[in-house]
Amino acid sequence: MSVTIFLGDSHSHGWYDKNNITYSWQDNNYAEIFANKNKMPVAIYSMPSASNKKFPIWLKVLFDIYTDVKQVFVQSTYWHRWMIGEVLDNERVECKIDNFTKCISNDNLIHRYTDIEKSNGLKEVGIQIPLKVSKKLFSNKIDPDHSPYFVVKAIHELCTHLQYREYCMDLFVIDSICKQRNVPCTIWRINDKCLLPKNLNLFGDLSIKFAPLSADTYFKQKNIDMNNFKLDEEHYNKEMHEMIAADYIQWLINLPS
Repeated sequence: MSVTIFLGDSHSHGWYDKNNITYSWQDNNYAEIFANKNKMPVAIYSMPSASNKKFPIWLKVLFDIYTDVKQVFVQSTYWHRWMIGEVLDNERVECKIDNFTKCISNDNLIHRYTDIEKSNGLKEVGIQIPLKVSKKLFSNKIDPDHSPYFVVKAIHELCTHLQYREYCMDLFVIDSICKQRNVPCTIWRINDKCLLPKNLNLFGDLSIKFAPLSADTYFKQKNIDMNNFKLDEEHYNKEMHEMIAADYIQWLINLPS
């Protein structure tokens, strides 16, 4: 049976924080609910604080694993996230596409994948760490705990045309991978704080679909406030994820190409 792929950050990871203790792969996961509700196999590749740069890599990893893919859903996320890395063997900077991939679990319906910080290969030892800019950085007073690198990265790259070009490039790669296998792909957002520029065809015409409404805006139009379903400051409970799986994802599927 063909598999449906979901890529995303902590919202696709069943993640939340309670009393400074974090939980992963819990029942607040729309993708797993979608799989169980529709009896449809899904492959979920997610990581808390994942950046959009991750998604083309993860898509290629899963396309190498699964020969029969029905559809792809990418939860486009915040632009203030990025990765840093370190190569422990200076003579080896190349690595396999799945060098940081870890399969968490794999049953009949739900296949879970994530990234680890240290590479899997014995000879290809590298480290990667997800980072994001604190909200404090954009206030009038710079947080002294942040190094100058964070300031330059945020103000002179992540909030500029440079990041826009990178974002469009990543979309072009995602589109190209899906076109090779003739697999439909939909880009969506959990809320409107995740930027989605009007012109996304910077490197060529894209065939992937873009949801015109974020999940938050979609439910607001139905008089449902997602903020009423939060487990912590950012993440939503199982009830909200059930609505995303049953209503919003179905709306995404029915969007015209």
